[in-house]
Amino acid sequence: MACTLVFIGPMAWASGGRTYIPQEGSPRSTAYKPARFTLSGDCGRREVHMHWTTWTHRTAIGHGIDVRANDSCVAVKRRAVDITFTRPRKLCGHYVFTHVKFVFPKHPALNSSENPIFGGC
Repeated sequence: MACTLVFIGPMAWASGGRTYIPQEGSPRSTAYKPARFTLSGDCGRREVHMHWTTWTHRTAIGHGIDVRANDSCVAVKRRAVDITFTRPRKLCGHYVFTHVKFVFPKHPALNSSENPIFGGC
């Protein structure tokens, strides 16, 4: 699923405000420092088990195990991964990270550039 959003104006966080990651690629379902998250809800999904090393209102960085499922929903690959969430925006009433980058230390051919990860509200 791909979409384009245009944001105009400054971004501001209230004191003590949090920035979340979208669960299953939607800003309507969010999580703060989750131990596990899913970026899409279909069977080609990516489920990640995480340990967070940095979490600010601008960036979330962590490492964990990436578990990918095939079309029959059977886990077929488990790989160590480093993940960085960036580009927070206010969506659906709260701030969410809108881009993610995956780095696979033992499988560099799988590394991704910074990708959008959200749908609309």
